[in-house]
Parts: sequence; structure tokens; C-alpha cells
Amino acid sequence: TTEIYTLSLHDALPISQVPLPLLEPVVPSLLPLVTRALGQGTTAPPALTCLAQLLQSSPTIIHSHIHDIVPRCLKLCTPPSPLNTRLQAIVCLNELGGVSNPSTVSLADSVTEGLADPVKDHKRLVRQEATKARNRWFLITQP
Repeated sequence: TTEIYTLSLHDALPISQVPLPLLEPVVPSLLPLVTRALGQGTTAPPALTCLAQLLQSSPTIIHSHIHDIVPRCLKLCTPPSPLNTRLQAIVCLNELGGVSNPSTVSLADSVTEGLADPVKDHKRLVRQEATKARNRWFLITQP
């Protein structure tokens, strides 16, 4: 079943070529796959790519799974995750913090704390993106 899951995930991830009107009805069934893929090392990079594309095309649909996605992205923001994976996860967190709603407000403190380590990362690019994301999530709770 793991092989079938991985195969179906890789087939489902190249969504950039799919027109938005065709994609929107399928997103609710695609999100659990993407969320699960964030938890595995081999499928996390394509899942982050898919998530970033979904966040750009239809961010409001993503927020139904935000409580599952955010902790997994936070876990991918720190080593031993590869540099590109860390950057993609932080960019996704930054995008997720762009819409202020009750879910993002409830997660703001944990994301701000979770991004403390990436802000101290030894790679400058990771530190820059983490600072942007952390500032965005911090401002969610400000009046």
C-alpha cells in the first residue's frame, strides 16, 4: 500500500499544468494526500511544491487543513531536512500566515516559537525566509 500511495501522490502532484477551474473541485480530496506526504522524507519535497502551488491558486481551501499542515511544515524547517526542503517549508508557512482567520490566530504563537530555530539557521537564505515568515505570523495577533 505504501508503494501505491507514493505512486498516486507523485501522479497527483504536478498540478501546475491543470487549469484552476478543473483543479478546485479536486483540491479537498488532494489535501489529505499532500498533508500525509509532508510527514515522509521522500515525498515531502514534491508535497511542498504542490502545497505552494495550491496556496497561490486557492489559499482559502487550504485553511481547512491548516492544523495538520503547519506542524508538519515546522518540522521540515529544521535540519536534518535538506536546504531546499527547509526553504520550501518556510515559504509555505509564510503563505499560510497571509490570511488572518481564527485558525491562523490560534496557531500564531506556536508558529512564531517554532520558527525560532530556523531564524538561527547557519544558511543565510533560511534565516531570511524564516524572519519574513516569523514576522508575518507575529503580526497576525497584533491589533
